[in-house]
Amino acid sequence: ERVGALRRTEPEAGSAELEWRRDAGAYSLRLATRVGGRPAREWRSAGAFDAAGVAPLRLVERAGGRDKRALNFDRDGGRVRSSGATDAPAFAPGVQDRWSWIAQLAAIAEDGARRGRRPARWHLQVAGLRGELERWTFQVLPPGAPPPELAPPGNDGAAPGGRAPALLHV
Repeated sequence: ERVGALRRTEPEAGSAELEWRRDAGAYSLRLATRVGGRPAREWRSAGAFDAAGVAPLRLVERAGGRDKRALNFDRDGGRVRSSGATDAPAFAPGVQDRWSWIAQLAAIAEDGARRGRRPARWHLQVAGLRGELERWTFQVLPPGAPPPELAPPGNDGAAPGGRAPALLHV
């Protein structure tokens, strides 16, 4: 009898498509994936822009061609409502969904670089499809530095070759 034996499997082949569209003050972001023989999965985030940047209004998860879950942002009431939850927690300005944060973070970084400011950390409030709100923190690491959990003891974070800083979600 083997206890704790690991079974190694090869990763399944798959594909993903990311589509970003922006027009007349609105955006849509679509991520579609296919892995092996599993049903296709898709996430669609749609919204507008406000003083804080990307302002999602709705995120939908689809599987097998059918809507599975949805997240709606009540911008006037300041609440997020999920098809999978009964409560509607209040959110802060700049709140993102599980996919819009990518565009928001890119815009924050670009704006900071344009203004000559490179903050070491960014904080985003992110809403999940079950209605949960989390605070995500992103930290800029020194050029070539591995994430702290991967750095060997005594590593000073110096990197040869002048590589660009890395961004870490902590």
